Amino acid sequence: MPGLFGAINPSLVGIPDHQLASKTLARMQRKLTHEDHYRSSEWQIADRGADIRQLGFSSLFGDYHDAALGMIGRYYGTLERDTAQTRWPDALKGFFSLACLDERHDCYWLVSDRRGAEPVYYTEVAGILYFAPEVKALLEVPGVVKSTDMAAMGALLACGHLYNHQSLFANIHRLPGGHALRIQDGHVTVIEYWRFQPGERASDLSARDLRSELGQCVTDSVRRHLGNDNRAIIFLSGGYDSRGILGAALEAVNGNATRLNTASWGLDENAPGTDAHVAGTIARDLGVNHLFMKRSTEHYGARFARTNYLIDAQSDVAAHHPQEFDFMTQLRQQGFHRVIRGDEAFGWGSRAYSLTGAFARVGLKPLSGIDGLRNYFQPDYYARLADANHEEHNRYWHQCDGMEPNTAKDYLYFNHRVQTYLASASYFKQVLHDHRNPLIDDAVLDLLGTIPSALRINKNLFTDMSRSRYATLARYPFAAHSGEEDWEQVLNTQSPFRTYVTAQVADRRSGVWQIFNQQAISRLVDNSAVVPQPSPWKARTRRLIVGAGRTTLRKLAPAATDRMQGARLLRRELDKTSMVMRFLVVKNWHDTFQ
Repeated sequence: MPGLFGAINPSLVGIPDHQLASKTLARMQRKLTHEDHYRSSEWQIADRGADIRQLGFSSLFGDYHDAALGMIGRYYGTLERDTAQTRWPDALKGFFSLACLDERHDCYWLVSDRRGAEPVYYTEVAGILYFAPEVKALLEVPGVVKSTDMAAMGALLACGHLYNHQSLFANIHRLPGGHALRIQDGHVTVIEYWRFQPGERASDLSARDLRSELGQCVTDSVRRHLGNDNRAIIFLSGGYDSRGILGAALEAVNGNATRLNTASWGLDENAPGTDAHVAGTIARDLGVNHLFMKRSTEHYGARFARTNYLIDAQSDVAAHHPQEFDFMTQLRQQGFHRVIRGDEAFGWGSRAYSLTGAFARVGLKPLSGIDGLRNYFQPDYYARLADANHEEHNRYWHQCDGMEPNTAKDYLYFNHRVQTYLASASYFKQVLHDHRNPLIDDAVLDLLGTIPSALRINKNLFTDMSRSRYATLARYPFAAHSGEEDWEQVLNTQSPFRTYVTAQVADRRSGVWQIFNQQAISRLVDNSAVVPQPSPWKARTRRLIVGAGRTTLRKLAPAATDRMQGARLLRRELDKTSMVMRFLVVKNWHDTFQ
């Protein structure tokens, strides 16, 4: 992963064994160098105990200097600062990670942008702070302890991703978005300098005026991040987010669609109602240069192992999307150096009436509450996992206690889905490309602070803005399904996926069986081949009846119904595919790094 890495003595008096530190950083750099076209640079202040390096695309290297604040430093990414303000570091804007010497206060800062877009992991070993954009680089530090973070492991198995401050190692931490490390007087302190709080500053503007302001904000953001559009490509699906970006990009090029490039992927571009079919139809009709990339389960094992290694097993993304890094490689080979994608924070899902409902909609589940899950683990290990995860889950529950439920839902989504699960999907892009996400640009995040929850629910304001501002795009139907693999069906048939899973379950030499119950996992995989499928009309009838009943209950007692349904969702047993894929992620991590 491109970014900043280095070593800092918290006492700011020189690194005791600089030669050892230099060799360690050289090994870290080799771990981080995934591509031949990476460039590097160094920034050493030997008498102040710092050896800081940049790795990646030299076009994103930058120097930070502010004489008034007494700051000098290096950053990777795109960094801006509002010079009319003197606040530090909350006046910083952009997609960046920053290492800086504060001469006025005699300290160093490591700063992660609001989204944590450029990852910063850190650990202290023998009195020296080491940091890097990937966990695996920090494992090169002599003496680093590799004990498992049980709370993080529990989060991965329950939710499919970690919380925003975690790695799977207890002594290696991630710096969340909107946070900084202050390194001073021998101490390292985590400081929150910005927090995502949608709706905190109620606006007097009407919904119509807010819609107009949001539209202009998105258009300005896309224009700024599109850059040289001949070398940039927009990921286009059949949903609202990417369509809003495409509409803004068309405005940026004055409607000349031939200047824009888009890409989509799926199993079949011609399958009606899929993301790829809708995206291809839009692109062809408008005259946009469009590229379709076909998904396949071929070489599943090798592709999964590589992608899981790249993202340090921070989520189950690699198991679901093992081919995505190959797609990014193809785009790089075709001359695209910048990618534009559309994760957003405009309001995740339907209305929440309770904190239970908020957690359920975001999918943040406590491990101990999921029905039947303990059967897949060794009893002692499960107990340790459940206890640690329960404590961590409660910490975030209490953090959100008192928030309006929809604000809590959006807060949790931004911090623990955008910065973790979706950020891990960004890794495949960032390894090869200058990766931009204009829908969570700083100006957009600032505007969200003024938008009330009623306009955020189901992305109401954003969808209304897209329909009115990009009317040409609004006439196209939205995708009914992703058009990607039905992994349970693939697991039920003779396929490269099933072959790989079967081989992993049969691997008795792996130390992962200290965690999992091998017989239970084996039965899960074997039984998946004979899963009974209800008839389509019975399943559809049941969904209609249950849906109507839930709608009626929600109208009569919305808060109580929300708590009841939320509690049921948090308890719901993991489907077989999710359990199998999370097992694959943990086994690959254990076999590779432990």
